[in-house]
Amino acid sequence: MFRKLDPKLKALLRVRVAENGQSMEDEGVDIRHAALSTDVERGGSLLAFIRARAGGVGGVELEVPPREVVRDPPDFGG
Repeated sequence: MFRKLDPKLKALLRVRVAENGQSMEDEGVDIRHAALSTDVERGGSLLAFIRARAGGVGGVELEVPPREVVRDPPDFGG
């Protein structure tokens, strides 16, 4: 099931298998299932994807600068 897997990834997989008490095959099935069954629809917007992934993190409130008087337009008449 896990052919040509980087040794570092294989070590991480072994740790994960031990933590979850599953076989390597069962863990592989779970990993593939989680990777392929996302809630984001294909063709959805990037914004919707980002909000779905980072929604629980919270936002940042930016201070809106005060409005200033618009300057006079330039005179190109010479």
